Amino acid sequence: MSTHDPRRAAAGRASRKRLPLRVEQLEGRALLAALVDDPAAQEALRDELLDGVSSIADMGWEGTVAVFGDDAVGILKDGDHKTVVAAADDGAGRIVAAAKTGFADFANADVADTARFYRNAVNWASHGKGTEARILTDNGSARAWLSSQGYGNIVERSDWENGLGEADLLVAYCFDLTSTQQAAAKAFLAAGGGMFVGYKIGRAHV
Repeated sequence: MSTHDPRRAAAGRASRKRLPLRVEQLEGRALLAALVDDPAAQEALRDELLDGVSSIADMGWEGTVAVFGDDAVGILKDGDHKTVVAAADDGAGRIVAAAKTGFADFANADVADTARFYRNAVNWASHGKGTEARILTDNGSARAWLSSQGYGNIVERSDWENGLGEADLLVAYCFDLTSTQQAAAKAFLAAGGGMFVGYKIGRAHV
């Protein structure tokens, strides 16, 4: 895998050629960001999430993300070219989903450009609110990392479905959701909310 070159990236986007994203390898896995034959809007979304990112940590994926519909975009793929991080923007809500619960912990943030990717994802999913975003999370690790990055409006609660009315962004584990949580998440996205979630294989339903 070669070092990311911004000039080469620009040329690749212009000609719609495949451009691999070099990544850190942990647990013997490698990821690729495939910039291939996507509409301009999807490519712009991917570029925003990967801005300043040359390599990130692979934390050992627990499955894949199903990408379907005109609003969904595959962001990162594993060595078998299966999507492990995806994003979607339907004009109201925004979501970044990863096939690993560790993303909701902001795990391995000190590896390569992983922290930059996390900040990009949080900023994009919160509609560009940056450190002013009102963030709701269900875990202490996420709260600690976000606080260390200057985010000052963070609420941690296990019953996050009851706190979405006061939030711009939900950072949470997204598996084994109850019907009440699913309904709350859908309503939150429909109202323009954002989500950054990690899940286990076969257990995410939003």
